[in-house]
Formats: sequence, C-alpha cells, structure tokens
Amino acid sequence: MHAEDVDWEMKAIGFSRMKTGSVVQLHFGETLGNILNDLPGEGFLLPRIAPMKESDRAKAFMRRCDVDPLCWSGFLLRFDTIRIKLILAQGFTMKFSINTVLFVSPFTNEDTRLFAKFKKWGFDAVELLIEDPTHIDPALVKCDLDRNGLACGSVAASINPGRDLRGNAISQRHGVQYLCALIDQMVALDARVLGGPVYSYVGRAEAYSTAEKKRQWKTVVKNLKVVTQYAAAHGKLVCVEPLNRFETDFLNTIEQGLKLIADVGSPALKLHLDTFHANIEEKDQGVAIRYAGEHLGHIHACGCDRGTPGKDHIDWKSIAAALKAIKYDGDIALESVTLDVPRVASSAGIWRRMEKTRDEIAYDGLTFLRKTLA
Repeated sequence: MHAEDVDWEMKAIGFSRMKTGSVVQLHFGETLGNILNDLPGEGFLLPRIAPMKESDRAKAFMRRCDVDPLCWSGFLLRFDTIRIKLILAQGFTMKFSINTVLFVSPFTNEDTRLFAKFKKWGFDAVELLIEDPTHIDPALVKCDLDRNGLACGSVAASINPGRDLRGNAISQRHGVQYLCALIDQMVALDARVLGGPVYSYVGRAEAYSTAEKKRQWKTVVKNLKVVTQYAAAHGKLVCVEPLNRFETDFLNTIEQGLKLIADVGSPALKLHLDTFHANIEEKDQGVAIRYAGEHLGHIHACGCDRGTPGKDHIDWKSIAAALKAIKYDGDIALESVTLDVPRVASSAGIWRRMEKTRDEIAYDGLTFLRKTLA
C-alpha cells in the first residue's frame, strides 16, 4: 500500500491486491488514523518490505535471524509494532473467565467436561493452565469451547526450573521453546493473552547481590525479546505477572513490571495484575492500576486469602474505579487455589480450606465480580 492510497477526508484506504487485482477499500477511525499518521507521508507505507516478493520476505527473515537471533531491528520490529497496534485498535469487550487450576491440574482433553459447568455459572471464557503442550489437542479443546458458548480468553504458563528464563542456558532455551509452543496453541484456541510469571518459576526467591540481579534481569530481557517477537508475529500478547515477595524475588510490583516492559521494548508485552499478590506488594491497588494504565493487559481476581473475591478485605471499589478510569477492556480471570488440587495447593502454600467448596468460590466470586467490576 502507498501513502497516496489513504483518503484522509473520507477516512478510507483503497488499493488493488497484487495477487488477485481485486479492489479493496477499508474505512478507519481515529485510532487507526493515528497509526497511519506515523507512517511515511508519500510512497510505500512500509517501504522496506514492500519491494520484496513474498518468498523473499521469508528469506530475509531467516537471514536476519542468522545474524541477529532476536530479529529485533529493522523492518521486523516496525512491522510487528504496526501489527500489534492494529490488533489493539480493534477494541475488546471485557470478559469474565475462570482459570482451570481451581478444578484440575494438569488440564487435559478429558477436562473439557468442565466447560458446561462454567457456562452454566455464567462465565464468558476460560483461562487454560497448560502445563505441557502435549497435554491437549487445541483443535479439540476449541471445538468443545465453541459447543458450550465459551471463549478461550487466555492461556496461563507453567514455568518450572527446567524452563526458567533466568536459569542456565538449557533452561532458558527450553523456557523460550515452551512459551513459543503455547503461542502456537493460542492461535488454534483463538486466545489473546499468554499470562503468568513467564520470567521464572514460582518459589525462586533468594537474596542475590546487586550484580547478580542485574545479570539475571538482562538475561530475562534477552529471552523475553525473543518470545514477544514471536507473539507479535502471531498477533498475541504476553502479560507478565508480578508475584509476592514469598514466591519470587524477581518481579513484585507494577513499577518493576513497567521497567521490564520498557527494557524489552515490545508492543506485545503487557502487565498482568493479580489481586492476591498486589494486595501484599502494592500500597494501593487502585493507584497501581492507574499507574499501569494502557500497559495493563490482564487481571487475575482472587480474594486476599486465595479464596472468594468479595469475601475478603481487598478494596474492590477502588479497583473498579481505577479500571474504569484507564478504560480497561481485557479479561478478568477468577483464579483461586484450593486443597482439592494438591499439587498446586502445596506450591501456593495452601494448607487449609478457605471456603466450603470450590464451586462456591467460582459462582459467588463471579457474581460479585460482575456486580462490582462490570
């Protein structure tokens, strides 16, 4: 497409497709107009890739990867920045979803039987905790979601010591491969967000020297550049979740998360706020949400004791006001942990029953969240 194809008065783009010769006309609004305004004012809108044949673009990509494994400069960064901006410009409707970890771990194809219950309770979507990509057939899961009128709003990553982005070289490589495999499955699932503490495993919390902290930070930044480049190429977002000080030493606050986003420098990297962790680390969750602003891409809603949202002391009214103020339109995923899933309960430090049943957490929690945050 050329800059001359943009009709600013009619707010439309008209061009002929090179392959078919058919004429295409696209109308755009203010957000897309701002993106187009950042592109060249004459000639090709994407001058570096426009002259290339389609096959040559792929070859150029591979040559760049041979020279720079991060593929983080030149036309690739520009192209993926525009791609993500266009996706975000579409706008989304807030969905209320439920993380499968409340009922099962690991999640497999057989566990799609839970979907009917989730739909009956009134959830819009499901967040899948995929511990290993081999555990599910994404096409089958997507079919069962569709059958029950549910969306896969997000996928939660499960990082272990063998996938640690600040671990040894082998762990880093396996971590990047695992996260990219999840992104592949997200395409089939039509999921928008990959969330969680993607940088390291839960429970790694130690007192490192300042020099070691800087080294680990640079290592994670390097690896997240690879992952977010892959996510951007597939039109997906990666949302990093700060955890409380007892579960990680790496990322505890929204402020630290914003620094990580700045250092990675990808439009595909956003923040993931969890009300349980933020209740411990943030002085005021409403203020933290406003500080995150447009960088907030995903939310986990959980009571201060890992139980039912609303049956706790968290200032939910402040959270609701802040979300409204920043015009948040991402998902609200109810995530809780109970003794009914022992593997997860142990790692999360759950030693007693918070509510009588997990069904109560799901149903009562959703009822409260819809009333308070919608």
